[in-house]
Amino acid sequence: MHLRNLILQIIINHAMSSQRSLALKDLADNDNGIVLPTPIGMVLYLEVGDRNGFANCTSFTFPSIDNHAHPLLKAENRSAIPFEGLISEAGGNALSQDAVHTLACFRATAQLSRLFGLTKNNPTWDDVKAARDELDYDELCMLCFTPTGIQCILIDDGLGGVDHLAENYTWHDRFTRSATKRIVRIEPLAQVCTQHSHFTSST
Repeated sequence: MHLRNLILQIIINHAMSSQRSLALKDLADNDNGIVLPTPIGMVLYLEVGDRNGFANCTSFTFPSIDNHAHPLLKAENRSAIPFEGLISEAGGNALSQDAVHTLACFRATAQLSRLFGLTKNNPTWDDVKAARDELDYDELCMLCFTPTGIQCILIDDGLGGVDHLAENYTWHDRFTRSATKRIVRIEPLAQVCTQHSHFTSST
């Protein structure tokens, strides 16, 4: 089936209607399409027809390039950053206590429980975290990388703390067919050049 023949069906559900309201967790568990809550209390449901057709095949089998990634943590630092950072950029209690009640967390719980092979009914976020902690780190990384079909990674390792917390960019080659490439972060270099220029002009 050609891409141009894909059917995009938009159904607007009135989430504020008591008879048609949908719980966030129900939306998160829906695998037939993409559910988008909107600020005005409506829900957009996008369903793409022919899920096994050309577009689906291309999306999930064609080699891809992750054009801006950050290095994975070293095994000994696997818990140095809260796992909730996967679902939110919040901090403090907003991350550890509030983010776990969001649509992003419900969706991540549903997806990761399948990835980790959890068989219990209605696994929780804590179940997902426990399953992750039990896995060997290399096994965990491979388990997450393999389904993505990523051919090559372009890594930005210029953030603070990367040197001692994360792996070297070449370490990631074990998960891809092509060698990992490094992105040059301009800001730190510009800062060094500016400081050097200031020092030179002062002397």
